[in-house]
Amino acid sequence: MTQMKKIILFGDSIAAGLYQGEVVHALDHALSTTLKALGQADFKIINLGKKGDSTTSSLERLSQLPQDERTADYVVLNVGVNDAINQRDNQKNYRKNLEQLINFFKHSQVILIGPSYVDEKIKTQTIPEILVEYTQIAKEVADENKVSFIDFYHYEKSFEDPTLYLQDDGLHPSKLGYHLLGALIAQCIQQKEQSALYWL
Repeated sequence: MTQMKKIILFGDSIAAGLYQGEVVHALDHALSTTLKALGQADFKIINLGKKGDSTTSSLERLSQLPQDERTADYVVLNVGVNDAINQRDNQKNYRKNLEQLINFFKHSQVILIGPSYVDEKIKTQTIPEILVEYTQIAKEVADENKVSFIDFYHYEKSFEDPTLYLQDDGLHPSKLGYHLLGALIAQCIQQKEQSALYWL
């Protein structure tokens, strides 16, 4: 029997799968469903998302992780939108924090998710230009550290009405938004799995 591979989802409330104020692991379900549809069913998902996490508070949690949650076949880092909308002049620390998070999980294949689209009409503290700046920093950090990057903001904004991907709070993904993010992560993992088979 083939041993199941492991995916860790680490980060903020989007990683945790917050839906209508409750942690329901919506991203787990979306990712698992899409992986199965792609013929990649042998994955166990461990959710280490935490509501309200920034890159700073995420780093503080690392020392508390048990040994079996410090490495996986894939680690998906979804953290940063709280930095971008609540700590808007914190770019230098944001970059450093992302680098430290990636380094902590260096024995896993890391997939870094950039900050997501936020409806500034609802989340009025949001400055779109700063959100874009933080997204660019995340992309640069991913490139410099040779890890995969998913520009979730770009994918959401490429549609005529990106608010369709958001819940009424203007921040967390709607069911459609979680489905999109899960599909993007699943596609990235499938490509890596196929690439690994090619080199066997």
